[in-house]
Amino acid sequence: MARLFLACMLVLLLGIATAARTTADDPPAGDCDQDLQDLMSSCQQYVHFPADPKIPPSPACCSVVQRVNIPCLCSKVTPTVEALICMDKVVYVASYCKRPLQPGSTCGTMFAIGSHADGDCENDLQSLISDCKTYVMFPANPKVPPSDACCGVIKKANVSCLCSKVTKETEKVVCMEKVVYVAEQCKRPFEHGFQCGSYKVPAN
Repeated sequence: MARLFLACMLVLLLGIATAARTTADDPPAGDCDQDLQDLMSSCQQYVHFPADPKIPPSPACCSVVQRVNIPCLCSKVTPTVEALICMDKVVYVASYCKRPLQPGSTCGTMFAIGSHADGDCENDLQSLISDCKTYVMFPANPKVPPSDACCGVIKKANVSCLCSKVTKETEKVVCMEKVVYVAEQCKRPFEHGFQCGSYKVPAN
């Protein structure tokens, strides 16, 4: 029972901490145990798998999302936690609660390439985060062949639009060498010299 409770706490931690916006007004990282307990109490049911249906979070949940100590919560996020939560629901809950993930922000290994409201590739961005994230994160090795679902997204994505949204913060958590590898595996390689964020694709 204790292990199950801990797992549930970690699941909820990732869900809300990733989705919430980090701003200059957020308190510094420190003690956020009470925030975690409040999230568990009010928001847990809205961020579990499966991805659908998505349920509008309660006013109590949104109230917690809007006031939690984001740097502290993010400091507790691990890749293992991220494997246990539906990120589509995280984005939905955060947007509903009017505290969306901001461009260039990171929490654990979750990253925001661009705004959820601009550009012609927003659907591509959401699909890439959902289906390809595990194949492009650091460390650079080993490189794992992407899934069919990931390649399906890569083959139809607006690459130029997506690359225009890559920031230096994004590149701290996304391994661009793996991005190139995944594109090649999906039969849509980058041209030599193509620039994505600050990364320029080298010649072979």
